[in-house]
Amino acid sequence: MSHDLLAELAGYRNELAGAKARGSARADDIAAEVKRVTAAVAERAADLTAEAKTHQDAGRDVAAVAALSEARRLREALRPAPARKTGGK
Repeated sequence: MSHDLLAELAGYRNELAGAKARGSARADDIAAEVKRVTAAVAERAADLTAEAKTHQDAGRDVAAVAALSEARRLREALRPAPARKTGGK
């Protein structure tokens, strides 16, 4: 499920960048979808963090680490991409 959310987020981000570059009137609609999916990703990361705590309390350390790892991956995907440096000449 997380993979699908990240793919959806990437698709909307790309679509938004293209819409902004073209000056499309749909940019606001696409931005709303980016916001919706971003919230879903953040919610999934929070759920995984809670799940990790449950696993840890039950002594299932491997499952806890796996859930925390996935939560971290999701949170990292929510960070803005670093600006690209463009060549000079």
